[in-house]
Amino acid sequence: MQAVQVLKKLFDNYRQTTSGKLKIIDAYMLYILLTGIAQFSNVEVIRIGSESIKIVFQFLYCVLVGTFPFNSFLSGFISTITSFVLASCLRTQVNDENKAEFSHISPERAFADFIFAHKCDDAMLINDFSYPTYGAYGASAFLLAIYFCEWKTVGQYIPLWNKRYAAD
Repeated sequence: MQAVQVLKKLFDNYRQTTSGKLKIIDAYMLYILLTGIAQFSNVEVIRIGSESIKIVFQFLYCVLVGTFPFNSFLSGFISTITSFVLASCLRTQVNDENKAEFSHISPERAFADFIFAHKCDDAMLINDFSYPTYGAYGASAFLLAIYFCEWKTVGQYIPLWNKRYAAD
């Protein structure tokens, strides 16, 4: 019973002290976390009439049948990790408690960097001509997310971006 009280107090404190924009980012991060977990299970997501849309149990398929879809599995799973890391970077940059550390980055700029990194991730993962290299693209996207997690912004390397979207 004590653990329930601790969790209730933690949740109440979170609701009272966390801003709305951080709660939205946290909800997105929870969604990404659940998506990553769902890739390891055969979960029925939506029931539409007699048909079901299911998440494929890709990992077991790779183990039982072979490694052909393994690159697809890697890119899908690494993509969820990439999205989670990018969201955590965004959350850190827009958090009011970190304003001193990120004074040169406005919240709009941080969001623009987040969207740009996601578009780079999508460009690396979507390649119709070279299906067997999806794992490599997923790994590249993950490394890109780690790069952005170092809080280096796009504008440091693109002068036009700094002129157009200067920090306040």
